[in-house]
Amino acid sequence: MRRRGQRTPDRIVAVGGGKGGVGKSVVASNLAIAMAQAGRRVVLLDADLGAANLHTLFGITRPARCLAGFLSRAQESLEEVRIHTAVPGLDLIPGAGAVPGVANPGWGRKQRLLRHIRSLDADVVVLDVGAGTSFDVVDLYNEADLRLVVMTPQLTSVQNAYAFTKAAVYRLLDRLAGERAQLGGSEVDRVEGRLRATEAADPALAARMRAALSGAGFRLVGNQTFEQKDGRVYHALSRMIFDFLSVQAPVMGWLWASRRIHDSVSGRIPHLLVAPGDPNEVTLRSIADALLREDVAALRAARAAKHPARERSGAAPETGKEALEILRAYMAQSERRPVDWTATLELEDTPVEVAVRDISSGGARIKSPVPLSRGQEAALVLDQVPGAPRLRIVVRNAREATWDYGVEFISEPVPTQDATRTAAEVDLLH
Repeated sequence: MRRRGQRTPDRIVAVGGGKGGVGKSVVASNLAIAMAQAGRRVVLLDADLGAANLHTLFGITRPARCLAGFLSRAQESLEEVRIHTAVPGLDLIPGAGAVPGVANPGWGRKQRLLRHIRSLDADVVVLDVGAGTSFDVVDLYNEADLRLVVMTPQLTSVQNAYAFTKAAVYRLLDRLAGERAQLGGSEVDRVEGRLRATEAADPALAARMRAALSGAGFRLVGNQTFEQKDGRVYHALSRMIFDFLSVQAPVMGWLWASRRIHDSVSGRIPHLLVAPGDPNEVTLRSIADALLREDVAALRAARAAKHPARERSGAAPETGKEALEILRAYMAQSERRPVDWTATLELEDTPVEVAVRDISSGGARIKSPVPLSRGQEAALVLDQVPGAPRLRIVVRNAREATWDYGVEFISEPVPTQDATRTAAEVDLLH
């Protein structure tokens, strides 16, 4: 833990999402409270430059100082803007509210803000960023070590969460590549293909890109969840992000739709302060604890290589129709289950032993000692499953650098040696 006077926060956590109304501020404020109550010195910064409201959630009607003063240089340091809250160990930097021009601060003011965020005297800084995919929003979000994407199980929210994550990934790669960045194209283009193209032209740059992606620190948090099966939606998005954007975005947990949370917002008292023992309190504290245990040093080391990039207008486009159909297909699959199996891959009657890393009713992720190509068909025998089911598969995603492959099941499993399907096998695949 840090002592006052030390610089650079131990960790920066950003809370974002593709659209407003999904509960980013509720998640950010309560996670900040949980980390402060765990003994950390926390600064919660309202980085929603166009619609700040965190101060309202803490019962503060009109803060004496806010981010607008810093951006206009009325205050020279963010330290001058932070105010104490009723929670010991938690300070708040209120947002700018409806101040003309603040929502678009410009390159210079944005860089000054980012520098001061990095020098805040705190153990943890939590950034509540705005909605949308503008560069101002995404650059604030990408400043963090751990990047939470908040969404609800509604299709429109999941769609926008994917678009937001894609914008953050592409902006990250764009800034590494600088003038060489060419990251436009179809919504369903895979980042892996672009990395391979970069490797052919500049292997060192491609290596830095892969390292940056490995340390990106994306995490998913569900909100306003009504049924247990809604969790499959969050896991479906996690799989799609991995397959198309080449980054891990595990699901940290989800909050249930709750009258208590609704009333806490209306009453201007954060949920954790009024609902002890509530299931959502348990989830929020679990997520906060996981964030505090993350190996941030490793993430920072992976992202260490940075190159300046010119500022450009616009941002990644919203998810198009084709990507939306793919997302629906992912959501139709059951949740993947992590496994550690060996299996037999039959390639033109030549058996090869492979490792199965996870599996669902729709497909699996395998590690193969021999190269496979996208679109290649084969048979996969699950030797460790009762009945040793034999499944026809097609390779959908190939990551040659790590020998990882995503495969889709294209027919019902046919047990080898005329074995009947067991209850365990049925449960596994359905």
